[in-house]
Amino acid sequence: MSEQKAPEMKATLGLTGLTSNAMALIAPGAFLWLTFYLQATEINAKTNVSTAPAMWLGIIVALLLCLATAVAYAEISKLYPGTGSSYYYAEQALLSKDKAFKYARIAKFIVGWGSHLYYWVYPGVMVAVTGLFVGYVVGFLDPTFINGSTPGPVFMGLVAVVFSFAVAWIASKGAGASTAVNIAINVIQISALVVFSVLAIGYRVNHPAGSAAFQYDSQTLATYTYQYATKPDGTVVRAADGTPLPLLDAAGKPVPFTISYPEKDSNGSFLTHSNALSVISPHNYNWVFVQATVAILILVGFESVTSMGGEARNPTKHIPIAVIASLLIQGLVCYLIEYFAANYFLNSGYTMQSAAGSAAPIGDMMIIVGDGLFGHGNGKYFMLAEAVTVFLALIGTTLSCMNTGARVTYDGQGQGGPRAFWSTSRRVIISTSRHLVACCYIRSDWSACGLPCICRWQCPYRCRHRRTTARHIFQLRLSLTCLACETAKFTAYSYAYFKFWNVYSVCSELFSCDCGLLQTS
Repeated sequence: MSEQKAPEMKATLGLTGLTSNAMALIAPGAFLWLTFYLQATEINAKTNVSTAPAMWLGIIVALLLCLATAVAYAEISKLYPGTGSSYYYAEQALLSKDKAFKYARIAKFIVGWGSHLYYWVYPGVMVAVTGLFVGYVVGFLDPTFINGSTPGPVFMGLVAVVFSFAVAWIASKGAGASTAVNIAINVIQISALVVFSVLAIGYRVNHPAGSAAFQYDSQTLATYTYQYATKPDGTVVRAADGTPLPLLDAAGKPVPFTISYPEKDSNGSFLTHSNALSVISPHNYNWVFVQATVAILILVGFESVTSMGGEARNPTKHIPIAVIASLLIQGLVCYLIEYFAANYFLNSGYTMQSAAGSAAPIGDMMIIVGDGLFGHGNGKYFMLAEAVTVFLALIGTTLSCMNTGARVTYDGQGQGGPRAFWSTSRRVIISTSRHLVACCYIRSDWSACGLPCICRWQCPYRCRHRRTTARHIFQLRLSLTCLACETAKFTAYSYAYFKFWNVYSVCSELFSCDCGLLQTS
């Protein structure tokens, strides 16, 4: 029998392909739909006041942090082209140091497993978001089937399973097919979001305070041109089918709804921005940093292209450019424009409090601006057309992250590792110092079950360079910068992950075992 050759990566990607893959993971079409709700509900823990007014400037702070990371990744990818990305850089930048080489293994371990947690948990979060998104659209099309504002977990779970296998099938076709899909998705989603941004700003400009406009109702997912009749307790009076009843004047005619832009309500809750300057103002610098912790989630992903060094035709030249270009295009251009438009759009007919209570506030805004452009009742078709592009963006970001995770894992297996260290445990425990997060059983041989050995047992490159040169110091600084930014990225990601799902409460019910950080047999 002829011997089978081990699979090898083929260098087929140029600058456009590399940049497109990184841009797909950043995915403004998907994240704007999701994180606007997150940022609208974000409050200051000490004062219990909404930090939403500083949303736009929070993105600026997160963008500056990511740009510092991008420069570090770009420079270090020139020195160490390969498929290992951050954990490979953390190791290589320390191995040649006289005193720091002994920290190479632990740096690789920490950064490596942090990367794996991100690149393999992130697709799971995205398929969960897809379930929420599809539930919103289905509930909009057929409210009797499912509630679009709060889709059920069973329905969302079924959508997530089907979506996972569909994206995995695309990924199995190789880097060429994935890149072609990502290029098309990037063009479509950016074009669609630019259209929405222009219409949202146009709606605000064409509806000054006191003019007739649309008022959105979150229960019927529709707009109305009249004021709602309310009970003494403030609840809206509704017909049998859920339609809000109009407030009638002395002549028995519905009172028209006139738009306004109040900054706060009687309880002090933030509602709208009074002008464009308010959108870009900090309001409170504490709020800016709170918003930045969430905003960093929409920008991470630019570093993923460094894992494609094995498939790049000219990795030392193209990967550094792709890292920075993807962040600038998606972050500096797309996100800042789109978030400005969405915040500037807010009005008395759809306030920040309305956005905080919706599963898809951007979808609600699309219905309103669609009604304003195409006529009352037609905004839903505009929203559905835009929703298709959001779904495509979810495919692109999940696909790109799956590809990155597979490449990082593949490279980790090729790096080798200390079998004695990894094989001592039959149970992998992922925990914190305070409580159990998860517990799972695996085979005793890690290499057999496909999990990567990220640490080297021996250091074959140790002490090759005895002199500490300026280049060595530069490499060390880049490595530490990558490590610090990976930690910041992981912290922000974990924050949002725990905000969506109370992992501790779920796992404490599923896994009732008393175990430490690492048990050995």
